[in-house]
Amino acid sequence: AGSADGALTRLAEMFPGTDLVAFALHAEHGEFAHAIRSLVKTRWVEVDCEGVSVVAHTGTVDAMKLAKVVVGHMVIEPVSDVLWGAYMDLLNKLVQKATEAD
Repeated sequence: AGSADGALTRLAEMFPGTDLVAFALHAEHGEFAHAIRSLVKTRWVEVDCEGVSVVAHTGTVDAMKLAKVVVGHMVIEPVSDVLWGAYMDLLNKLVQKATEAD
């Protein structure tokens, strides 16, 4: 049982198939930010939704219980360049080094 940011968990998030297992474990433990991280493979994500409804039972503030959360039409999109941008950057640097060597 490792932590959400442990080396084994981060490794599992990198590979197809095991990333779904990591997602499920994060979601099961209520670690939703980590769950999203395991699927999108980007540094930044944009979360957009049409509306959020929250139902809470309130006797007193210290005894408040969250009963229900309803999120309408949620979209999660990567914002930063994914691996394609990294590959292009690496290729550019390799060409630049080869040119400098000549």
